[in-house]
Amino acid sequence: VYPNPTEQFVQLENVNWGRVNALEVLDVLGQKLGDLPLESTLDLGRWKGVLMLRVGYEGGQSVLVKIVR
Repeated sequence: VYPNPTEQFVQLENVNWGRVNALEVLDVLGQKLGDLPLESTLDLGRWKGVLMLRVGYEGGQSVLVKIVR
């Protein structure tokens, strides 16, 4: 996952944990703001401020990525 604060897109890349099977947008307190479709490019334009993107993988691992919009 490559957040770029100058654009409204985050690129998803496959890692050794397997395929991505869940994407969630969270606020800084961990409250779920919404789910995202599983696509290679995600449009985060509808949210503003500091967000967390939770990427879940098939193997059960997940990562949180901080995004400033």
